[in-house]
Amino acid sequence: MYKNVDALGVVKGVTVYKCHDGVPDQFPLIADTGSISLPQITFPTFSQQMMGDTDVVDQSRVNPMVTGITGEPSIIQSELHGYGVQEYLCKWAQQMKKEDGTFKVVGFTAFIAGIPSEDFGSTVQVGEGTQATMNIATLKYRLVCDGEELRNVDKTLGILKINGVNYREEVNKLL
Repeated sequence: MYKNVDALGVVKGVTVYKCHDGVPDQFPLIADTGSISLPQITFPTFSQQMMGDTDVVDQSRVNPMVTGITGEPSIIQSELHGYGVQEYLCKWAQQMKKEDGTFKVVGFTAFIAGIPSEDFGSTVQVGEGTQATMNIATLKYRLVCDGEELRNVDKTLGILKINGVNYREEVNKLL
């Protein structure tokens, strides 16, 4: 069972598909020439006065999330012209070290839904192809590794599950 997605090995390939109603397009938007930056999940804090100021973490909510997709500039630019919430399916194969010290290549799938919000322009470097990065204000993020769900955050439906722990369960029961 792989829980820590930050301590992984070499990425063997990345493919990004545009989706329509959860169904990916037949041809990838980006195939082996781009990269993705998955959203960081952080919890907001608030100060509470109990014998001095104490910062308290609110694990029932998440701070704004951003996903970055890097690829061919003409493709990235065309994606920025979409209207409203866009859906993407990101897949990659990555080498992981198992507990016994051996290595295994595992498959990851990330479903991202959000609003393309900004473009950081193109990167130009001698001897390399041109690339551009698009940021997506992320509303939904689901990460699966070899069939096991690691993350499931849906800000519109109040879902917040990380490594099998439902951080919104108590709040959702009351609403």
